[in-house]
Amino acid sequence: MDAILAAVVVVILVVATAAAVRAKRAGHPLGAGIRGVGAARSIATGLGVAAAGMLTTTGLMALAGVAHIDGIGFDPGVLLLGALVFTLSGYGEELLFRVLMLGGLVRLTGRPWLALTIMAAAVGAFHVATTDHTTVLSVVSSTLGGVMYGVAFLRTGTLWLGLGVHIGWNWIQGTLLGFTVSGTDDYSGALLDVHTTGAAWLGGGPYGPEGSVLSLVGRLVIIGLVLAVTAPGRPARGTSGRSTPAARGR
Repeated sequence: MDAILAAVVVVILVVATAAAVRAKRAGHPLGAGIRGVGAARSIATGLGVAAAGMLTTTGLMALAGVAHIDGIGFDPGVLLLGALVFTLSGYGEELLFRVLMLGGLVRLTGRPWLALTIMAAAVGAFHVATTDHTTVLSVVSSTLGGVMYGVAFLRTGTLWLGLGVHIGWNWIQGTLLGFTVSGTDDYSGALLDVHTTGAAWLGGGPYGPEGSVLSLVGRLVIIGLVLAVTAPGRPARGTSGRSTPAARGR
C-alpha cells in the first residue's frame, strides 16, 4: 500500500510540475523567487503564526493532562541542527508540494480550491508512505497541514509565508518544546524534555502532537491567522507584487 500511495503522489507531482514548467516558460512566476526584504518578512510572519498554532495545540494538551515536562536544559547543537534540518526539509516540501504541485494543479484545473484539495490529499498520502506510527488522526492532521501551507501559497503567490509556518511548526514543536515530530525525535529537546501520556487520539502517541485531535485545533488557528495576515492591505500579502496562482486560476 505504501508503494502505491507513493506512486500516486509521484504521478500527481510529475503532471503538475509539467504544467508549472510550461507556465514558467510562458513568463508566469512560480512563486519561489526572492524579492528584496519581502521574503524575510513573510518568513518571520509565518514563524509567528506557527508559534500561535503550536502553542495552542500544546497548551490544550497540557490542560488535558497529556503533555508533561520532564526537564529543562539548553543544547545549542540540537537547537542549530533542528533549525537547519527543518529549514531544508520545509523548503523542499514547499517547493515540491506548493510551488510545483499546487501551482501546477491550479493551472491545470483552473480551480484553486480543487487544486488545494488534491494537493492536501497527496500530502496525507505522502506521510502515510514515508513516516512511522501513522494513525487516522495523524493523516488527517497532515492533510490539514497541507491545507494550511497551501492557503498561505494561494493567498500570497509565493512559498515564503508557508515556509515560515512550516519551519515554525516543526522547530517549535520538536526542537524547542521537546515533542516528537511526525514520529521522530532526532532533532527534539534543545530546551525542554517533554513526554505525552493518555490515549493516542488525545496525546498523540508515538507520532507526537500531530497524532492528537488537538493538533487539528492548532492547524485551524494557523489557517485563520494566515487568512487574517494576508487580508488586503496587509504586508504579508506577498513578495512578488504580481498576481497569485489563485487569481490566475480563476
